[in-house]
Parts: sequence; structure tokens; C-alpha cells
Amino acid sequence: MSGTPDNDSPIQRDYSADAKVLFIVFSGLRRSPGEKPGFSFIHITGELPAKKLFVRDLTKAWYLRGLPGITRGVE
Repeated sequence: MSGTPDNDSPIQRDYSADAKVLFIVFSGLRRSPGEKPGFSFIHITGELPAKKLFVRDLTKAWYLRGLPGITRGVE
């Protein structure tokens, strides 16, 4: 993965691999009240031969409020 993830974005993508596989990771909650959830497994999957999509819930509502700028709800 090149560069630093956008701290305000709920998603980070790496589609640079020449692969037919898309690896999707949904991040868990961060326990610290004022801290934004990070992107889980972003570094450990760096050499994985697959396209990667990392998703995190910035509202810490188990994705029930959607992803800001992408969707407004779980549906």
C-alpha cells in the first residue's frame, strides 16, 4: 500500500495487484472515546497478492449509520 491512509475517509483501497481476488477487511471499534478507528490489518496484508479494500466505521455504530460520504445506512 502506498502512502498514508486518509484520516477522514472510511475506506482505503489498494487495487494495484494484478489479481482477480478482492480481500475486504472490516475494522473493529477503538475503545478510546475520542480516537478514530484505524484500518485493521493494513500493514500485515501488504504483500498479499490480491486487491484490497479496508473499511472502518468512523461513527462507531457497527456500520448502522452507514459510511460518511458513501452510504447513509446499512442497506
